[in-house]
Amino acid sequence: IAVAAEIMRDERFGPIANARYQGYVTDIAASARHALDLIGRMLDRPDASEKPPEFRFERLVLDDLVEGSVSTVMPLAEAKGVRIETARDRRSLYVTADATSLRQIVFNLLTNAIKFTPRGGTIDVSTTTARDGTVLITVADTGPGMSAGEIADALKPVPLDVPHVREGGGLGLGLPLAASLAEANGARLTIDSAPRAGTRVQIAFPKRRIIGI
Repeated sequence: IAVAAEIMRDERFGPIANARYQGYVTDIAASARHALDLIGRMLDRPDASEKPPEFRFERLVLDDLVEGSVSTVMPLAEAKGVRIETARDRRSLYVTADATSLRQIVFNLLTNAIKFTPRGGTIDVSTTTARDGTVLITVADTGPGMSAGEIADALKPVPLDVPHVREGGGLGLGLPLAASLAEANGARLTIDSAPRAGTRVQIAFPKRRIIGI
């Protein structure tokens, strides 16, 4: 899938006239490469319960990574009738992080937001700098929101040997995994929500994980 998509993306056998098709091919290629990275890591550590994933920390353009992830899930949002709006800081934001795991965090947050936002709703995605210098990825939706107890439950790790489908679908693995991966990248995941008031999830990178330019 990855190779075929990359051949089409690079238009090696002729041009793709439709710009939207070009965008889809680019997203397919990126998603396939992301899946290959995840599978490769799992194969490198057959006993995942004992060995942590091998992270490759590097200098990343945060805005580009987030916008690429948004582009990949956009067809899901369009099919659901949900609008995604993006905003970025006035200057490019660079962080030290593992690209594969950070991309997985953003995917999890976006797919969660799409799942719980009703048709006609909006998801706002932004990369910004707080007053204290912290760099933030924010995913805010207009879904039903959560109580404090529901937030605590959503962040609680789910035993893999006790499958339990949560309300709204899924096994409840996305948010605990995102929180764990954020911590491994030196960042922190927080949730601000209330019933009937939507949900705002933020990934905060402290100054020590930020690369100045």
